[in-house]
Amino acid sequence: MKIVYVVLVTSLIVVVALSFLAISLLRKKKRQELINDIDKLEIKKNNLRSMPIMVEINKIEEIAKSEQLEEKNVEFKSRYHEVRDIKLTKINDLITELDIEVNKRDYREYVNIYSDIEMQLDEAEYSLNRIMDEIVEISSYEEKYRNIIIKLKAKYRYLEHCYTEKETMFKDLSEVIKMQFENIAKRFNDFDKVMEEKLY
Repeated sequence: MKIVYVVLVTSLIVVVALSFLAISLLRKKKRQELINDIDKLEIKKNNLRSMPIMVEINKIEEIAKSEQLEEKNVEFKSRYHEVRDIKLTKINDLITELDIEVNKRDYREYVNIYSDIEMQLDEAEYSLNRIMDEIVEISSYEEKYRNIIIKLKAKYRYLEHCYTEKETMFKDLSEVIKMQFENIAKRFNDFDKVMEEKLY
């Protein structure tokens, strides 16, 4: 009978020890998952912080010859600094707070802070992508409009050539048509000057 009690007590001790070990391992696994989630947030925040927006803003600054483009450049800088210096700094503070909540094992508060950080990261990403898209659009103006003008000049030359071949058919309208061709040529020259001076 004594052996049965010893076996029973030993079995109970082993079961309790295994239960504590299992609980400990589950907590450790859960903690590691939470830390991995925090690391993902940290990586996303760092990726946003390292976007080359300032490089692109500086490119615009180099070509900014018009007052309107300079104002737009100042606006880009302001919006970028607001996201980087205010929003991302706040997110960094929240990530630090998240680490504290993991150590305190306050998982309910952890979930609240985590979802808040995710939302703020998405907003920051949207803002930075929007700034980048606007900058790319401005920096692509020259190429975009040069391509349009090249096509228009080709069309203009074709029409002018067709007109000169059949000029006799337009007797009374000849002067008006010549004035229109001169007007179009003048507009092309004006465009070329604007492009040379980078007054987009």
